[in-house]
Amino acid sequence: MYFTPAFFKAWEDGLRSYGLICAAHSRLSVEGFLVYGPLNAPPDAGMKQIISGDSYGRFSLPENRELIPGLRYFNDAASREASEGYKPPQGEPADGPDANTPVGTYRRFIDISRRGLWSQAFDLVDPAVQHQLGDAMRETLQSQITDASQQDRLKSITDRELWITAGTTGEMHPTAIVAVETQGDQALVHTRSWKAGSVAEQAVPMVRVNGGWKIGGGSALGGN
Repeated sequence: MYFTPAFFKAWEDGLRSYGLICAAHSRLSVEGFLVYGPLNAPPDAGMKQIISGDSYGRFSLPENRELIPGLRYFNDAASREASEGYKPPQGEPADGPDANTPVGTYRRFIDISRRGLWSQAFDLVDPAVQHQLGDAMRETLQSQITDASQQDRLKSITDRELWITAGTTGEMHPTAIVAVETQGDQALVHTRSWKAGSVAEQAVPMVRVNGGWKIGGGSALGGN
């Protein structure tokens, strides 16, 4: 079901639910990625989350399957944080997602990615970086696919289509913007993400293009 309408439908349904059920250790760059469907009920509280290796951030399921947390899972997590009185880290920039600033653009990128609007998220990436990402993903997939018809199909897939497909393989995690550094047309947005009981920090490069801010090169896109 590689790159078929059924694959895309199962993938989208899974990410909009509590989670996407897939084969253990499966990766989109491997031919024959198996998607079993969505999880339509909250994950069992005792479900074990994987904290290392290729499946980091997923949950283990019976029958050699795994769960990639979906949007409803993270919405529930955000609601729990709010009910427990969660407060953003001191000094977190207040720019909203509509602000034409590095923070506003990155916040908008995270927001629309969490809603599964992958094409809109792609528009917030610097065009030069879009091509770099597309070339890198195409090269990786080309090295993994052995079927001639799938290789021909890959050649006709645009950078945007690759982004929509391969960009969704990462898991979204609750992310806070803790600081920003701006110098002319370049900036670094410093973020903190919560993953499987640990905290990860990163600096996301931003660049101003035609008066608007975009995700720059070398960034870990979507807070993954």
